[in-house]
Amino acid sequence: MPALGRLFVTPADLGRKVSIRYLDEAQLTDVLGQLVDWKPGWFLVKNKHDDLIKVPTSQIVASKVVPPAAAAGWVLSMALKVWRASETEAMGDWTLQATGGGTARVNSCLLVGQPNVPVVNALQNIVTWYKEKNLAPLVHLSAPGVFDEDLKNFGFKKTYLIDFLSKENVTASVTFEFLVEASLSNAWLEAVNKNNGEGRRLDAVTLVSGEVVKFISLFKDDEIIATARLAIAEDFALVTNLWVAENHRQKSIASEMMKLIENLALTSGIKRTWLQVLSTNQAAQRLYQKIGYQRHHQYQYWAYKPERD
Repeated sequence: MPALGRLFVTPADLGRKVSIRYLDEAQLTDVLGQLVDWKPGWFLVKNKHDDLIKVPTSQIVASKVVPPAAAAGWVLSMALKVWRASETEAMGDWTLQATGGGTARVNSCLLVGQPNVPVVNALQNIVTWYKEKNLAPLVHLSAPGVFDEDLKNFGFKKTYLIDFLSKENVTASVTFEFLVEASLSNAWLEAVNKNNGEGRRLDAVTLVSGEVVKFISLFKDDEIIATARLAIAEDFALVTNLWVAENHRQKSIASEMMKLIENLALTSGIKRTWLQVLSTNQAAQRLYQKIGYQRHHQYQYWAYKPERD
């Protein structure tokens, strides 16, 4: 029989979302909802159907406050801190980014919040800013986005759709002997850029961004056959550059590397890890789902492709 009366919810949590497991006529029962009242001897919880559930505190097995879900805009903004462009410029809440190479994220404008000028003027500023740098005008925002119609009317077209996944970290044993470095090595950078191809060579400014950054490698015969990067800023941890050489796949290297990454994140006090993957990359989607990652939200890239310019 589990211990009863274990309270990790207090009167200060009134109004918050709580999860409570308790004994109801000798049967374990779970209730999830808003804590709306607290009296000596019982809780009152309103569930998603607006039913009021009276829970005797003496019968509680476990209880906790459920943290609020992270907003998509917060996730996208935090990602800028751990995958930084070499040049940025604020336009109100929007952030213009340019690196001249690497990924679309560091060469696109993040549309979170509101610009400091009317939206149509802001979109024209984006087009001008990128064209002056000989870069294709590109933006990204959560999907579906509040500016979708504005983008469409101005001449932007949808391109890549990205899934942002996350998972609560758990400690696990790791079977492979990975190398973990706190600084960017030439060998790691060369391996990643070789995999990315000449058109997507990454900038060191981007790779070292973050309060804590770990570069992970797996060697075989003095050659790097797998890489990953963990970058942390505040309470946000992002995984990037997860790659396994084609002739070494199907050996659980990627899943073991993710276990190590979660261990490293927990060591830094981070409870949740995030990553992003193309919505059409079914192989990667299957891997991440298998090890417990779930989609939090999607974001969409839009490229400027007017009929006439």
